[in-house]
Amino acid sequence: MMIDRAPCVVCGSVALRPLRLTLTYGGIRECSACGSGLLEPRPSLLDLTALHGSDDYFNHPYFLERRELTTTVRAACEAKLSRVERSVGSLRNKSIVDVGCDLGLLVAYATESRQMTSIGIDIFPKVVELGRAAGRDLRVGTLESVALPAASADMVCGFDLIEHVDDPARFLREVMRVLKPGGTLALETPNYGGLVYRIGRWLAALPGTSGLLRPLQERLWPPFHIQYFTQDSLTLLLKTAGFEVVRLEGRELESSELAVSQPLLRLAVQSVFALSRAIGATTLLTAIARKPALSVIRS
Repeated sequence: MMIDRAPCVVCGSVALRPLRLTLTYGGIRECSACGSGLLEPRPSLLDLTALHGSDDYFNHPYFLERRELTTTVRAACEAKLSRVERSVGSLRNKSIVDVGCDLGLLVAYATESRQMTSIGIDIFPKVVELGRAAGRDLRVGTLESVALPAASADMVCGFDLIEHVDDPARFLREVMRVLKPGGTLALETPNYGGLVYRIGRWLAALPGTSGLLRPLQERLWPPFHIQYFTQDSLTLLLKTAGFEVVRLEGRELESSELAVSQPLLRLAVQSVFALSRAIGATTLLTAIARKPALSVIRS
């Protein structure tokens, strides 16, 4: 089934978009121009704010295991910062803005490990309050609504963020404004072209499986993920916003990052991830991009 829709938020195409899977809160349609997956009907910013402020979101297994600076969480924070440093050099004494910061653990670790001036931003007041109580500089809202000074940050990061953003092009324009000339943007987001998401679309197409697989599908395609990028479509979005793409590659989740406790399911997921690595169709995309040293901000 194909229908007319508003322009694709990634590439602007108004081409027809085929339905790839149906969920209780909408369907994932695939842009025939750039290959991105889009949740439709598309939630409004008000809807998204409500979703991100719900108890279900706060208690999601992914976050529950990442709300203290444990040894595992410290290792994950170090891996994120180290990946950036391999592309752009040392971050020591730089300034960082973490958008979608939750309790601000990356903010805390960046300050502790590299003496970075760190600010966190999250749309969910509850997590900001908890992070502030722990002494972190966190702000409630979006990057756009917080309105940081122009050219004030050496680095803006959004790990597991851009798939949640109502207008990714507008978000990147604001990142461009906030970054200093030559500043760095670091993103990580699900890979729509990865094996895990290919399997998800394949399973959705099997007749008579929607009820049986619905809990698994809605874990893979949650209602707060409203767009899914391929490597090509994320590159296009970044370049259209004026960024120089320094590095864009796939990454597979490590065992310590899995929010799956059931042993057989965990083993099955780990097996799929191993195959994903082997064939180069990993579950995540990581992007390091740079604001040009002499940049014209695009309206």
